[in-house]
Amino acid sequence: MKEKRAKALRPRITLRPSTKADPTNAHVRRSLLRAGMLALALYCPQLLSAQETSAPDAAKAINSANKITDLLDARWFEVELIVFERLEVLDFNTPETLTKSAIRTWPNNLTQLGAKLSTAEALFDVARSQVLSPESTVANRYQLDFTQPSRHCLGYPMWAEEDPIHPSLLPTNSFFDTADGQVIEELPDTLDSPEDSGENELSAVPTNLPMNQPRLEPTLAQKFLEKIDLFEAHLQATSLHQLDTHMTNDVKAINRQRHLRPLMHIRWRQPVPARDAALPIHVSTKVTANSPANLLGLAKIEGFIEVTVARYLHFSPTLWYHSDTLGQAPIALPVAENLQHALANTLPRPHPERYMQLSQSRRMRSDTLHYMDHPKMGVLVKIDPIAIPEELEQELAQLKEISTAGG
Repeated sequence: MKEKRAKALRPRITLRPSTKADPTNAHVRRSLLRAGMLALALYCPQLLSAQETSAPDAAKAINSANKITDLLDARWFEVELIVFERLEVLDFNTPETLTKSAIRTWPNNLTQLGAKLSTAEALFDVARSQVLSPESTVANRYQLDFTQPSRHCLGYPMWAEEDPIHPSLLPTNSFFDTADGQVIEELPDTLDSPEDSGENELSAVPTNLPMNQPRLEPTLAQKFLEKIDLFEAHLQATSLHQLDTHMTNDVKAINRQRHLRPLMHIRWRQPVPARDAALPIHVSTKVTANSPANLLGLAKIEGFIEVTVARYLHFSPTLWYHSDTLGQAPIALPVAENLQHALANTLPRPHPERYMQLSQSRRMRSDTLHYMDHPKMGVLVKIDPIAIPEELEQELAQLKEISTAGG
């Protein structure tokens, strides 16, 4: 009885929607806002990209930039590499053991260099970039042109007052006269709904209705940043492709030495990552008469290169030298009538896991030729900042002068 009396005395609690501010409702509103922004990004990306950088932000970015590279997203450099061998050095006539047999490991994120580009393909044409379509570039973060509305945008930019009503949407006894557009004085008693007609009238709506096209003219700063985006898009398109080499005189100087022979000479362009995000690039000698593959089909030199940057540039090559006789002492040639048969039975077979290794890491300065030494190999490397078109440099200086004069 006491329990029943206690239950009767308890107040009845009714769950009703509260009119006060509820953090849950705020969370729902934020979620809906994010969903709306996502829908805009999917169905109207041009609108979002146009609003991403305003004119004041563009002017601020240019005023704070001391050079063109300050406006780029990545730190771009061009790497030129020469690898040569010393013909007189063999693994059995040196005081130290050069041949290794440990299992080699390749990095998981190894990147291959692309096909060689011509000089015209590698250079950026400023004049041509001004007429490129924004859709043809990779970076469009400063695009502010509304004159080409996206067909994926749901109704934008279309204004109801300028959209004509298609005749198929008008009921047959409408108070609008579809012939001359005059309003009939007497209104009909009832209006027929398209649902009552039994057929889908909406399928006849044309898709090429006139559209209002507002235009927001970009400022000089925004136009210039668009050129910077086009320039970096060109750098991305030509990144990690082999380029024409510059250090040809150094290769000729190596060739003039009787005991030296150049094996590799390549040059490429790349965004240089931070020290903790190295991008290993695969390198290998071409199979030629001067650099043949061994009996196992391995290139004379192969490996990978890592270029990173912090306060200084860091160059870290890992190169493996292959030869058929590594780790084997010289033998005397037999004297026999059938020399080919005697050599086949006398010469040892190459070992697949024997190689010489050059693995170093060097802190470097740009625009400086550096040398890495090994008893059997030598490496010459030069890392240069990318060449900035003179037109972009001049335009940046003009914009900064205009900004300074305007106060």
